[in-house]
Amino acid sequence: MITLAIALCLPALASAQSAPNDPLLPEQWALPHIGAECSWRRAPPNASITIAVLDSGVDLTHPDLVAHLRRDGFDFIANDDDPSDEHGHGTHVTGIIAAQLNNNEGIAGLTPNIQILPVRVMDAEGFGSDRAIAQGIDFAIARGARVINLSLGATLILATRESSPQVSRAIRRALDAGVIVVAAAGNDFVPLPNALVADNDEVIVVAASSRNDTKAAFTNTGPWIDVVAPGERILSTMPTYPVFLTSDRLPPEERFQPYYDYMSGTSQAAPHVTALAALLLAVHPDWGIAEVTTAIKNGAADIYQHHPTFYRRLQLLGAGRIDVCQALEGRRRSEWPLWWIVGGSALAASAIGGGLVWLWRRRGH
Repeated sequence: MITLAIALCLPALASAQSAPNDPLLPEQWALPHIGAECSWRRAPPNASITIAVLDSGVDLTHPDLVAHLRRDGFDFIANDDDPSDEHGHGTHVTGIIAAQLNNNEGIAGLTPNIQILPVRVMDAEGFGSDRAIAQGIDFAIARGARVINLSLGATLILATRESSPQVSRAIRRALDAGVIVVAAAGNDFVPLPNALVADNDEVIVVAASSRNDTKAAFTNTGPWIDVVAPGERILSTMPTYPVFLTSDRLPPEERFQPYYDYMSGTSQAAPHVTALAALLLAVHPDWGIAEVTTAIKNGAADIYQHHPTFYRRLQLLGAGRIDVCQALEGRRRSEWPLWWIVGGSALAASAIGGGLVWLWRRRGH
């Protein structure tokens, strides 16, 4: 059984004002941390990139999402064309990617000009079948999605003894079609892989990090991780109507709020990377999976100094924590352009030489 990758329930909201005018933007710590302003500045105003969110569905009427939702999604649980969210997880994931920027409403998404194709593959309680997920992947390919977000899965060995051939083959079809697939690593606190990914090495697997760039306590790790992204206490959209996560079917301390609330998990980390992948495709329409993945990894911030030395040796956190600005620039923060190094060295040599001449003359030579 495949489940949604949610780790913690962290309710309660705070309201504030900021510029842009999305009132809850100050509560979105992850956005300035990874350089969202570069995304907002560089994203084409009418990007044609579609992200397929395979999840529990989406609130199709949410005021912060409606402008960026395609209307040709599908529900592979009820087998109809209404992929409305009955759980809450899918709406939260979608808001991280595409909540409308500067609309005086709620939050902001990392890449708010992107179109979302909602594909419901998980039921009201957050469970789904391999068959539904595989069908959803094929549907996303057929509808022209350039990126697929999979904030779901099962940890290999702990939750299942083997990967799903059905889902693995569907992911391979997506990759062969040039579709970027981003998957959550899992929230089992262990160095074990997500069974959905199987041997599809081109899938971008995402672990979760904290506000201070340490790995989130709950995240799965391992040498199969490509990058990490913020996943602790992430504020995003929730359905505006009652769903499982906001209902009295849960005890009050585990219940989420409608409209907006916090969640933690690799489910919340993955859509940050999905949004960045779509942004890179929008800026570089001719790029493919390899170019996008390379840019994301090369631009990642080195966070290994915050971890034991064996983390770096075993590459348990992949390339590091994503950095939007550096991914767009195509280099790490620590890497300076060759022209800057050469020019800077020449200027330094000139200054040193001039200083020596001045000193020589002052001494009367």
